[in-house]
Amino acid sequence: MRNSSSHPCHTFGYPGIQWLDKTGAPLPTTPQRTTHDFFGSAPESRLLIDPAANVSFRLGVLHGTVPGAKCAMAYGLQVIPPDDTHTLHVAIPGGAYECTTTTVSPVRPGNSAYP
Repeated sequence: MRNSSSHPCHTFGYPGIQWLDKTGAPLPTTPQRTTHDFFGSAPESRLLIDPAANVSFRLGVLHGTVPGAKCAMAYGLQVIPPDDTHTLHVAIPGGAYECTTTTVSPVRPGNSAYP
């Protein structure tokens, strides 16, 4: 996510997410907030975002068969940045297989929240 204003802004916490189907309709999505995932630690921290600077976050999805899980192809992701109510939409060309439960890290400075 990018600060598109001409002023620095502050943010803290986790984005809201919603997987979307090919038509843009919501898919079952259960976000689980975490500060530690497969890739390591992503602690919560208050961020000052300069104009044109980026923040990012990590998503973790189950790609295998999970008994009882309703899995589907997601062709988009709706994101609500922390401290905001406006939504952003990201297309997923070709789709991605998701099984409802998704781990979400806090926002981190820069273009990639991955180490």
